[in-house]
Amino acid sequence: MADFYFKKLTITGAGKEPSFVEFQEGLNIVFGPSDTGKSYIIECIDYLFGADKIRFDQTTGYDTFKLLVGSGKGDVTIERKYGKPNLTVSSRHSDIDSGEYTASWRKGSKKDDISDVWLRLMGIAENHMIIKNSRRDKIRLTLRLFSHMFLIKETSILQEGSIITPVQKTVEPAAFSSLYFLITGEDFADSTAKEEKKIREAKKKAVIAYMNAQLSEYAEKKAKLAELPAGDEEFLQAEIERMIEELEDTERQIASAMNRSKSLMAEMYALSGELSESNTLRASYQELRTQYYGDIQRLGNIVDGECHRHDLEGNATCPFCEGKIDPHKEESYTEASQAELTKIRLLLEDLQLADNDLAAKQDGINQRIAELSAERLGVEDLLNSQLKPKVAIIKQALVGYRYAIEIRKETSVIGDMEGSIQQALFKAMTEEEPIDSDFKIKSHYDATFFKWLNDRLDTLLRAVKYEKYSSVHVDTSNFDMVVNGQDKMIHGKGYRAFQNTIMALALAEFLSQKGTYAPSMLIIDSPIQSLEEGVDDRTPDTMKIGLFQYLLESSALRQVIIIENKIPPTLDYSTAKLIEFTKGKKPGRYGLLNGVQS
Repeated sequence: MADFYFKKLTITGAGKEPSFVEFQEGLNIVFGPSDTGKSYIIECIDYLFGADKIRFDQTTGYDTFKLLVGSGKGDVTIERKYGKPNLTVSSRHSDIDSGEYTASWRKGSKKDDISDVWLRLMGIAENHMIIKNSRRDKIRLTLRLFSHMFLIKETSILQEGSIITPVQKTVEPAAFSSLYFLITGEDFADSTAKEEKKIREAKKKAVIAYMNAQLSEYAEKKAKLAELPAGDEEFLQAEIERMIEELEDTERQIASAMNRSKSLMAEMYALSGELSESNTLRASYQELRTQYYGDIQRLGNIVDGECHRHDLEGNATCPFCEGKIDPHKEESYTEASQAELTKIRLLLEDLQLADNDLAAKQDGINQRIAELSAERLGVEDLLNSQLKPKVAIIKQALVGYRYAIEIRKETSVIGDMEGSIQQALFKAMTEEEPIDSDFKIKSHYDATFFKWLNDRLDTLLRAVKYEKYSSVHVDTSNFDMVVNGQDKMIHGKGYRAFQNTIMALALAEFLSQKGTYAPSMLIIDSPIQSLEEGVDDRTPDTMKIGLFQYLLESSALRQVIIIENKIPPTLDYSTAKLIEFTKGKKPGRYGLLNGVQS
């Protein structure tokens, strides 16, 4: 059951003095002349309930609305700026987290919506999916589905239909489902959605098409079986075994050829290494040969110099002192040079012999590499042009024979399946269309509910001294009250507003006393104002006095907020919280918003 009530509504704006209204548990009455902002109170509360828009004059400079909610588990503050889709919640409630919430539920959103906060305050901790139409489709339970039953604006209090019925007819089944859930706690979670006739027909056609396709597939398999070469399963199995042996032999040949190819490559690689080493050694021989030729040239120059040295005349007189110089004997290098020259020529001859041997060896290596390359090409040709294609042919033939065996084994199964499918096909084609059984949520409300409501309406109408009252009952087709056998629609605005107020009171009290969940509060804008207008002016004051007297004395609901232009002056309002706006006609608060005057 609900454990909350409104403590304080605050309206702020940049550079504006905060405007606020404080409430108490029990009865609260906001009254005063028109255009003082009274209806803004219910608009702000509805906006904090998650309404997508608010009837509020932005030119006043006020744009932020904040509601302090009292609870036995801790206070909760809900705040929202004008035109913003998110609300900010500051919570000391043990079951409610502080943070940002969306105004309305969106599938896939990572944020909770503000409806979750209000439902938890009512004791509904888990998400529930309720039925939204006659086809049993589901919709998530939210506060917006039933808030119109206990937060009743001035435009709604005058409506001709039941106060339980939402203005938007498309959500009427969901609204009645939400009310049924509040009463019983039953959300029909086990109820499955009913398929539309066109969907059932589409599924039936799809099933028939599928079964026909299966029969066609079986016929195709039979045709393929008939095209196979003559021979029974024993012949096919023998052929498969022969081909497997041939395949294994061919694969062995492939393995042998591939191993031979690898060994050829290894030998070619080793020979290429030897050839590279020989080329390196011959290059060294060439460098040594060049060095020997240089040495021979040098020694030849020495011998030539020695041979021509004796042809030169020496100086007999000193060029400085002109004294006589004695000639001396010089050592000859000719013999040593000739000996060294002979040695180098012998080395050259040995070097040439070694180089010739290396050249012959290189020729042999090159010839061997050519032979190995030719052999490897032959092996590769054997693999690619003979052995591998042969394997592919054998494997393909094996697939064919195995497929033939598979189809032959399926022959009996195909026959059985064809018979079963034909029976199912006949059943599907001749099956009768089921009788539609629409879900009617109103039919689930039992006699106990209507009897309690009838009794409570009778008590209320007598208590408020309804004019010429004789009898009342609730029409089970539209959930509206019928007073003295007369439909509400025949009355003017004043009586419609009064009857809707009584109906809202009775429903709120029923939920509070008998329901599984209930808001346990009621907010009504202008329940008796229209009684003072037009032809309804002749209505006795006893009805107005009776209504307010009942509200002052009743303790069935935790909180009631009434918004009116005038209230009966003769009653004792000491137990109520009176909030009066004067519009400057007498001392006191002008209106809801500080500094704003009409």
